[in-house]
Amino acid sequence: MSVEFTYLSQLARAYLSGPPAAPPPKEMDWEEVLRLLTAQNLAASLAPLIVDDAAPESVKERVRSQARNYHRWSALLGFESIRFLRALTEAGIQGVLLKGLALARTVYTRPEHRTSVDIDVLVRRASLDPALEVLRELGYTRCHTLRHLTFYEQHHFHLILENADSVVIELHWDLSKPQDYCRFDLDGFVTRTSPIEVDGLSVQVPSDEDQLLHAAYQSLCDGFPDLRRVLDAALVLKRGRVDPGLLAKLARDQGVATSLWLLLDLQRAILGEPIPPELERAVQPDALVRRCLRSLELPSRSVAGDAERRAGFKKLMLCLCAPDLGTAMFEIRRYVLVGRDQWLDMGYDPEAPPSRTRRISIGMRRCLSLARILAYQAWRLTRGRQFLRPPINPSRKAQ
Repeated sequence: MSVEFTYLSQLARAYLSGPPAAPPPKEMDWEEVLRLLTAQNLAASLAPLIVDDAAPESVKERVRSQARNYHRWSALLGFESIRFLRALTEAGIQGVLLKGLALARTVYTRPEHRTSVDIDVLVRRASLDPALEVLRELGYTRCHTLRHLTFYEQHHFHLILENADSVVIELHWDLSKPQDYCRFDLDGFVTRTSPIEVDGLSVQVPSDEDQLLHAAYQSLCDGFPDLRRVLDAALVLKRGRVDPGLLAKLARDQGVATSLWLLLDLQRAILGEPIPPELERAVQPDALVRRCLRSLELPSRSVAGDAERRAGFKKLMLCLCAPDLGTAMFEIRRYVLVGRDQWLDMGYDPEAPPSRTRRISIGMRRCLSLARILAYQAWRLTRGRQFLRPPINPSRKAQ
């Protein structure tokens, strides 16, 4: 890993556990540090540690400015989320606050330390239309995206709405796509929610077990590029309210056991938070899959953004984290044979689908990209290298 990423991980460890971060090495590229802070969505939480550190004054001022912008945005999202949830309650609709804003209010020392891009709220499918009417009354309209509305209604799990202040609300009726092998038990998810009080309103938030499962699913879909979710997982574990037995059972039942193990293994390697042994034994994949996943060097890959740039990488992750070989083979088949959900996801109109020739061309290119990434994987395995080293020692300077 780069000096800059190692330094960033040391700051995240300091945020997690409290001791001062090690002084930055003299050869630090501060422009790269600032880029990583933005790319990894950690400026709001790690800014105070950099400001107190031995960084150049110009860097500190830029970090302060960036953190102030994030804090203002977080305050706006917090206000809008409570406004929406209060309106839902008044309309007799139960809403569950998801992801970043829920984590900000439960596991972070200060809510503004958890950066969020938008607001995620879950309602029952039967309550979707009344919830949309509530949003319209609050000034929200559906976002125009490259994808046709049919994609969201038939092959997705949320709608995207936006107001005049560019605040985006993702209104969920599910937590995963219908075609994904990860399938959440929504009844159990809602039953396990608990109330917290925010600005005089009782707000339902997911249990710590479900927060970890949802983070593992999101990380899997994105190719594990985000250190922010690794910090989320470490903070949830450190809170000490996770039931390892329940978490392991839910992970296996819902098809996210391997991706959960990988997320927890990353936070252990990068941030040093231990995994309960009984939980690890219950969710870890077999030795070959562990070796394959570790050979991918995910921390370095997240810095470089390869999960976004390298075609086929996300599909490889989906296959490696699949609950069984049959599911993995089905994922490969679905990747190569471009179905309706996929070409709708690409932005095609349901009334003007891509031609058969076009779909075959896309499938052939995907075969090639998958072959390349598999060849790369085989090369990594034959070299016997692993990406998860022993936990980074924050007291040791990066070499």
